[in-house]
Amino acid sequence: MFKEEKIIIKNELKDELRKELATKDDILLVEERLRGELKAMKEEILRYVDNRFNQLDKKLTVGFVILILLYILTNPNAIELIKLLFGLK
Repeated sequence: MFKEEKIIIKNELKDELRKELATKDDILLVEERLRGELKAMKEEILRYVDNRFNQLDKKLTVGFVILILLYILTNPNAIELIKLLFGLK
């Protein structure tokens, strides 16, 4: 009688633990889902960085062109060269 109750309690405990603990399949499912989310986040970050890099590249190009134009316009020798090239003198 005592041995039968012990087996019943043991089986009930096993069933409860199986319900509460994650199985290998559960862990694999979570791992796959997390890998997918990480991949999506990585792609999103790369798109963001690429977009910001392109914006910065445009700003630097515009700034560099403005800097060259200002240098040419404020340099007296450059003004004479431009006049000479366009036949204004």
